[in-house]
Amino acid sequence: PTLIFPLITDIHYMSATQAPESIQDAIVNIGYFTHEISCLGVINLGDNTDGDTPQAETLQRNADLNQLFQGIGIPYYPCIGNHDDNRYYSLLNLNQIKQSYLSLTHDVIMDSSMSGTNYYKDFPEYKIRFIWLNANVEGRYGYSDSTVEWLQNTALKTEDGYSICLFTHMDPESSHDYDNKYCYNGYKIQALLANYEENTGTIISMFSGHNHVDAAFTSPYLSIMTNCQRFENENGNPALWASGATKPPRQLGTASEDCWDVVVIRPQSRKINMVRFRAGEDREFSY
Repeated sequence: PTLIFPLITDIHYMSATQAPESIQDAIVNIGYFTHEISCLGVINLGDNTDGDTPQAETLQRNADLNQLFQGIGIPYYPCIGNHDDNRYYSLLNLNQIKQSYLSLTHDVIMDSSMSGTNYYKDFPEYKIRFIWLNANVEGRYGYSDSTVEWLQNTALKTEDGYSICLFTHMDPESSHDYDNKYCYNGYKIQALLANYEENTGTIISMFSGHNHVDAAFTSPYLSIMTNCQRFENENGNPALWASGATKPPRQLGTASEDCWDVVVIRPQSRKINMVRFRAGEDREFSY
C-alpha cells in the first residue's frame, strides 16, 4: 500500500524569470503522469506568484494557475506561501486568500478560526492524517497564534494515534531556512509535533519549500525541503543556505526547466521515496 502524489512548490508565476511559461509544461507533465498512476491529489507548497503586483493582477495570475491545476483532473491541495498574501505590494486579507488559493480544495476539514487557510484530511485505511499549515501571519514569516491553537486543539487530536504528515511553505525551524530567518511561533509548532510523536503517534515528515533548494533534516523530526519549480540557477548566497542544502543546475530549452517531485509514502516499510522529475536527484527517507 502506498500514498502517491505530485509535489510542486515556488512557482512564482510570471515573475522576472527567464522561463515563466515552464509551469504550463509542468502541468502537462503532471497530467500525463496522473493519468497513468493513481494519485491522491496534487500538493502545492506555496508561493504561486511574487506578490509584488496590484491585488487584481495577483488574483488574476492565481486564477490562471488554478485553471491549469484544475485541468489535471485530480484533487488540488495548496499551502499559503509568504508571497501569496501579496505583502510586497498590497496585503490580501484572509478571505481573499481563501477564495483565491483554496477554491479548488474540497473534502477536507477547514480551520474556521483562520478563515479556512489551515486544513487536514484523513486517510483511515492507512491511519494517516495530512495537515496543511498557513506559514505566514499578517505580512510576516511564521505561524499565527490561531494556527498554533488549531494545530494543538484540533488537527493533532487524532483517533488511535494516527501518523501525521505535514505540508507547509516555510520550515518552522529557523536554522533550516535561508540566513536563519526567524519564524514567529516556530518553536511552538515544533514543540507540539515533538510532543505528538513522543506521546501519541508518528510524525512521518514535514514537507516545505520556500528556500528554493533541496535539503532534509532529522531533528526535531524528519523535515524534507524541495527545490522550486521556478526556473533559476541562483538563490542568494549559498553560504546562507541550511547545512547540506543543494540546488540542481538548470538549462533553458531542456527538460531541466521543469522541477517537481512524485512523493511515494510506504506505510508498511516506513519509507518515503521522492522521485524527481527532471532537475535534481531522487531521494529516499526512513521514518
